[in-house]
Amino acid sequence: MDNLKKYNILLLDDEVEFANSLLKTLQIYFNNAYFSTTIKEAWKTLDDEKVDLIMSDIHLKKENGLDFITQVQERYKSIPVIMISGFDNKDFLMRSIKLQVVDYILKPFNLEDLEKALQRSLEHLQPTQKSIYKIRDEVYFDTGKKVIFEYKKEIALTAKEYLFLKLLFSKDELLFTREMIEEAVYPEETMSNAALKNLLFRIRKKLGKDFIVTVPELGYKFIPLASS
Repeated sequence: MDNLKKYNILLLDDEVEFANSLLKTLQIYFNNAYFSTTIKEAWKTLDDEKVDLIMSDIHLKKENGLDFITQVQERYKSIPVIMISGFDNKDFLMRSIKLQVVDYILKPFNLEDLEKALQRSLEHLQPTQKSIYKIRDEVYFDTGKKVIFEYKKEIALTAKEYLFLKLLFSKDELLFTREMIEEAVYPEETMSNAALKNLLFRIRKKLGKDFIVTVPELGYKFIPLASS
């Protein structure tokens, strides 16, 4: 299970005592293990951090984990999900199957059950084909690992930073309008001016201020810096 050490996991569960115990175990396996007790907190983590795998309870106090995962898969189709539940409910199981989650495990589960689920998730985390784009000398965007490599140093990307870069490298466009960015990066929400400004600031901070050039009243120009 050492291969999981380069990945980050998000645990969504409002049973704090159980979650804290599980979190300690997940921290052994993963690079980072984030913990949220509400869907709102989980979305903030997804927006702010690089999340590779989600483990979510179905029953939250006033929310439904399956509804959350449905929305996650609409926005971030590449993030595998493990569902956990304290209820042996066939309807939950069937809905989880339709969502094509990696695994569905019942509480309380033991270490062997957890490791089997994590092993299945690893198969989804390791793509058979990787797409690597050169940004400039010694700087690459790896869509498989969702990171930037700069002089062999790994730079993590948040979910929205990844979607933004994926947009830039997936289309042969000279100019990207605000509408194009909003559709690709904020498909289920309105993109505010502040959110776009903050996103561009973070991208420029990681890749240089000239990586994206603002074209007044039109949009943004992507300037590849890779040498020929």
